[in-house]
Parts: sequence; structure tokens; C-alpha cells
Amino acid sequence: YSTARAEFEKAMTMGLRSSDLLVHVALCHREADELDEALELLNEAVALNPDDARPYFHLGQIHQRRGSRRKAFAAFQRFTELSPGSVLPPELEAELKDGTRN
Repeated sequence: YSTARAEFEKAMTMGLRSSDLLVHVALCHREADELDEALELLNEAVALNPDDARPYFHLGQIHQRRGSRRKAFAAFQRFTELSPGSVLPPELEAELKDGTRN
């Protein structure tokens, strides 16, 4: 992931800053357990393209990993709104169906 991240970040320094590119860099940071950096990039991706479902899914994963259930729930809920029929982690899928927020 470090080589991929270096290449993605190189593209960003050349002025490329798409939602897709930001998601890829964020995933590299996530794999390196650099969650703050990943969250920052995913939030930037959402700001650039709020109708792209992918950043919301990855935001949900990171928030879930950190134990932030409400933030994970909100991100996964937005993901399902933008991408109907998508597969979610089973424990959150039930919550989304019945509207509970444990």
C-alpha cells in the first residue's frame, strides 16, 4: 500500500483532486492504521462529491472500527440511500432496517 499511496499522493500534488483519488489514498492510510488521515481524506471526498456512495461506506467502516456506532450508523445509512441494494455488515443492516441506534 505504501507504493500505491505514494503514487496517489504524487497525483494529488500535481493538482488532481477527485473524489475517487481521495478515496484511494484514504484506503491506503486506513490499511496503514492511519485512521485520522483516512477520515480527513474521506470527508474531503464527500465534500467534493456528496452523491458518491463509496466514501460513506469507508467512513462507516472506520467509525465502526473506532467504536463510534452513531457515526458509523449515519455513514452506512447514507451509503444505503445512495446505493440501494448494497451489502452492509450484518450487525448494522438490522439496525438500519428497524431504525435503532444502539
